[in-house]
Parts: sequence; structure tokens; C-alpha cells
Amino acid sequence: MVEVERKYSNSCYSIMKAFTDKTPVVEVKEVTSCSPKHQCLTVKTVADAQVKMNGDSFEATVTYGACIPSIACPVTSCSDLMTSLRGIDLPFTMNFTTCEVECCDEDLCNDDQPPPTTATPTTLPTTTALPLTTDEYGCWNQRRDVMFLLDGSGSFTALEFMEILKFVNQLVEGFDLELTRVGVMQFSHWYRHRPMTTRAQTLLKTHIYLGQYSDADQLQAAISGINHHGYTTYIAHAIEKAISIDFPRAGRFSDSCTSKIIVVVSDGKATDANYLPTTTGLGRALGFNFFAVGIGDREMRELQIIANGKVGSDERLFVVPWADQLTTVARQLSAEILM
Repeated sequence: MVEVERKYSNSCYSIMKAFTDKTPVVEVKEVTSCSPKHQCLTVKTVADAQVKMNGDSFEATVTYGACIPSIACPVTSCSDLMTSLRGIDLPFTMNFTTCEVECCDEDLCNDDQPPPTTATPTTLPTTTALPLTTDEYGCWNQRRDVMFLLDGSGSFTALEFMEILKFVNQLVEGFDLELTRVGVMQFSHWYRHRPMTTRAQTLLKTHIYLGQYSDADQLQAAISGINHHGYTTYIAHAIEKAISIDFPRAGRFSDSCTSKIIVVVSDGKATDANYLPTTTGLGRALGFNFFAVGIGDREMRELQIIANGKVGSDERLFVVPWADQLTTVARQLSAEILM
């Protein structure tokens, strides 16, 4: 059997449009360069909308577009994306009634005109929020999948890396591991000519898979046993691997009762800094929350892009001058993760 070569997109449209009676309420469309092995995503929805200022109601057509790792396309659903679209600061609230999701593999193929031809409409409940996937806890006790991405590059010494591990152990002490599953990846080098898989990318290494340990002592022992890599600092590619491989394989990627959280600990000096806006933007579109912990202040801009996507904003960003001072921000960060 001949295997068909998978195609990828080098660039896609970044789209956020909302129309009522063909009149644009919000209209943003620009070209975005994609990371390697990405495709173009288009989400088209119809929503019953209500203006926040005066309460007027109308029907809106909303279109969203972005780059997305091709491996994430099969597991991306309307349910994943609706929560993110509701979180965008718009002048109206939206109650989505229909939704179409499509990935394509040509450059700039996610143009919103004409509508996607292969998308299958999905009718969503006519409520102000998506139905929650209840379990024995319900959604009163929100579940979390928390992935720690630790900078194992040569900009840290082995002793400094040990301080990072101590910091992560301090953070997880307060976690209920039945509700909050923990994973740990150490990132350093990305091999350009190897596929983005756990087996091939040995220096984007997932030491602890999400939910691998439910016993606190075993988890902390495993964290303490991680050895420092050295080498380079491919932060964006580590985030891509977490989004496209580690979280989907954990089984709760599409569960609206589970928060998806990535905590990056780094000095912020990324080898692949140009890809950070695209990769973190995709993560936020897929419902991920990011925290950045910076050691030193060499690359605050990159840390801000990771934490919240806004240069100049310190929201969800924690910075200490030296690795041995990480413990001073542990309590506050742990509290924000568990909010």
C-alpha cells in the first residue's frame, strides 16, 4: 500500500469576524506564518447574540481561523473551541447554535469565503454555556491537567535545574492528584529533520505523562529524578508537542470539565522565539491557560507572550532573579493554578 504524503501549510489566515445582516461587528483578517507541520483551521458558527450595553438581540455569523498542528486536527471539536471564542473580548455575548470545523493543508486555504465544503454542521444546545461533562465530582470541583515545561537548556547549570525541580515539587504539594493530573516535560533541543513524536524528539522529553502518578510521594520522587539536558531552548516546539501529543493522549482534551494548563519555567531566551506567538495563540484558541515563570529578566517579551499573549502585560507571569528564589512565588502560583 502506498502511503499518501501529508501536506502542511506554511501560512494561514488569522481570522476573527462577526457579522449581523452582512454588517461587520468585528472584522480581523491577516496572514500568519505557521510552525512546521501545521495546517489551517477554520471555525464557522451561527450564534444568537446580545449586545452587552443595551441588551439588543440579533443573529450573528462568527468565523475564526488560525494555524493548528496537523496532529491536533482530528481531535479538535466545536466543543473545544466554543469556550475559547466566548472568552474573546467582544461587545456582545454569544449563544452558539451551529458550528463547522475544518482543517486544510494548502497555504492560506482557510479563507472564510466561500464556506468550507467538507465541514459537517453540528447543532449545539441553545443555552448560554455548553453542557458540562459531569462525573462523580460534577463540575463543582473543576478538574485540571497541568503540564510543567521545564527549560533544560545550557543557560542553566545542573544545580540551577535542581532548584527548578524543587520548585515544581513545592507546587504539586498542594494538588489533589485525583482532580489535578500532573505531567512534566524537559525541553532543550528540537531536531528539525525528525517527526514531532515522543520517540523521535528525545530532547523534548516527557519525563512524566499526565496522570502517570496519583501518589504524591511517587510523583515527587519522579520529579526529583529528572536529569538536566543542556543544549538549546526550543520553547515554542515544546509547547506544540504538549498541545498536540501530551494533552490529547491523556484522554481529557475535549472534556469541558477539565482545565488544560501549561506552566513554562525558563529564562525566556527561546531559540525558536519567532514561533511563540503562533504556538501560544493556538493553545489559547484551543482553551489552554498558560503561566510563565521567568528566571532572570533577559527576555521579558517572550515570557509575556507565553503567559498571556500581550507584550507589556505581566498577567500570569512570575519572575525571580535567581533559580534559588523560585520558592518565593510558589504559593501564589499554586493558588492561581488551582483557581
